[in-house]
Amino acid sequence: MEKNIQKTKKGGDVSMNRQKRPTFLVSVAIPLLFTSSFFSSAVDYVGSLVVTNSYAEEQMIEENGDPLGEIGEQLKKEGIEYVPVEHESPTVLSKRVVTAYNAVPEQTNDRPCEGAFTPHTGINFCKTNLPIVATNELPLGTLVKIDDRIFLVADRTNSRYKYRYDILTPTLSEAREWGKRTHIIEVIGKVVKNENS
Repeated sequence: MEKNIQKTKKGGDVSMNRQKRPTFLVSVAIPLLFTSSFFSSAVDYVGSLVVTNSYAEEQMIEENGDPLGEIGEQLKKEGIEYVPVEHESPTVLSKRVVTAYNAVPEQTNDRPCEGAFTPHTGINFCKTNLPIVATNELPLGTLVKIDDRIFLVADRTNSRYKYRYDILTPTLSEAREWGKRTHIIEVIGKVVKNENS
């Protein structure tokens, strides 16, 4: 029994060429469609964060008279001046790991009440009510929004953690409750002057 197989000009089997086309569609064309829709969704998401941030800052100004709300008032009490980032150009970083720590020698060094920014601000980590975060990614004095709260970058993490953020909590139980989370980090301002330095 002979099979009737059509040959192409180059001598190949026509039926084989037809079988390769669906494979091309499945392996190349369809993933391209999903990739392009993913990136457009990601751009829309980041754009919505910027709009939300501007609205949130406007609400804080109306409610508290300060662009940074409660932390702005606390910074003023500490004698620290700051400037908010322009509404048109907030910096949104991608998701980062955020952990928590306490101002105790076991989790810091032999001077737990002093952070890397203490010489410039006089902030005592054991007594302050300021929301403090440690990171190696941003300059000291940067104000960031994490999980709808504003923190002052006033300390450094271990050098092996460049993209990790470590918030200061008053108690060990609060640090354990926080655990290890992932959040989008948004830069919203920076310290420009301190009356204590």
